Amino acid sequence: MKRKGVRERLFRTALKAFAEHGYAEVSVDEIVSAARTTKPMLYYYFGNKAGLYQAIGQEAFATIRAAYGRAEDGSLDPIDRLRAYVRADFATMRDNPDLARFIYRSAYGAPRDAPAIDYWQLFSPTFALVTAIIQAAQERGLIGPGAPPMLALPLFGMVSILTQVHLGGPLGNMLSDDNADWIVDTYLTGVAPVNR
Repeated sequence: MKRKGVRERLFRTALKAFAEHGYAEVSVDEIVSAARTTKPMLYYYFGNKAGLYQAIGQEAFATIRAAYGRAEDGSLDPIDRLRAYVRADFATMRDNPDLARFIYRSAYGAPRDAPAIDYWQLFSPTFALVTAIIQAAQERGLIGPGAPPMLALPLFGMVSILTQVHLGGPLGNMLSDDNADWIVDTYLTGVAPVNR
């Protein structure tokens, strides 16, 4: 039981440090000191600093995907599934800001000397889920024609931008359930005036 606690401390400490400072700016000594453990324990669980960084990338996406239960439920209305996806994504990012910062920093800020993380491989299950929901909505006449992968992109963009504004902007909690529903409504109806 104690070893699980050590692994978790190493993981959480490194996640926070990498999210705040990047990969190269954080040393193994700083991680193990803050986690109240030793280098051999980091090497035991993760192999090295690069292995720890890559494990955080993998577990970050696994944490997000674990929240998608309602979105994965094919018996629900597709629009309810889209709302469930955005709400789950927002809740995970809101409740785990270091995880969100890590993902955005490492995906878009290519940290100096950081080991490679295959973000497409980690993101593709989510992309497939949302694409399948859009296809189900098309089959029920709830979303217009078009290639579901292309129709998924604007939704991902809106989710991403609100998350980034939440993390770095002065606008307060952008990741509320109300904003999640607003994203889906805006995605479905667009922003043009009704009488255009």
